[in-house]
Amino acid sequence: MRFSDTVLILLPLIALISLLNYRLLLRLFRFYQGRFIKYFYLFSTVATIGIIGFGLPRRPLFVVPEFAAYRLLVYCAVIWLVGQIILLVLQPFISVAHRLIKVRGAADPPQNSSTAPVMTRREFLHNTLAITPVVALGISAKGVYEAQCEMAVQRYSLVFPALPPNLSGFKIAQVSDTHLGPYFDLARLDTVIQ
Repeated sequence: MRFSDTVLILLPLIALISLLNYRLLLRLFRFYQGRFIKYFYLFSTVATIGIIGFGLPRRPLFVVPEFAAYRLLVYCAVIWLVGQIILLVLQPFISVAHRLIKVRGAADPPQNSSTAPVMTRREFLHNTLAITPVVALGISAKGVYEAQCEMAVQRYSLVFPALPPNLSGFKIAQVSDTHLGPYFDLARLDTVIQ
């Protein structure tokens, strides 16, 4: 498969995932029917497609040294994209939970109109379910943060009785799983090697 074919498949796929998630949220929760949320979702999806579309042809991927702020944009795009994928995976669970809350909630007796409106447990659970996209974005942001900031360094001392004396104290380093790109650029690789 050629690179241009990959781009032609990947970018519409990002739009489709975001559209599916937005349609589900729109259908299940009144909160997502607002104009601000609609435009935010649209802007975030279009920006993600633009950033990823701009960064894909670069070698290594997404590295544009003359634009330092571009790295932050790549982080935001990856957080949005991975959050959308997590939300897509959670869609069946959200739908089932929504149905369970609503079906059982339909049997609740009506409240007395003379008293102040009180949030029921089912309304609370339904409103809590509506923050699932925020949880998905939080999980995604945590993953991006850990990929950028938490480098694991493991040191092992190996003993070889038959080792020649000129190799005593010799150090071997292995740097792996760097994924040169938006999280691990060449400057960071140089720092790790130093």
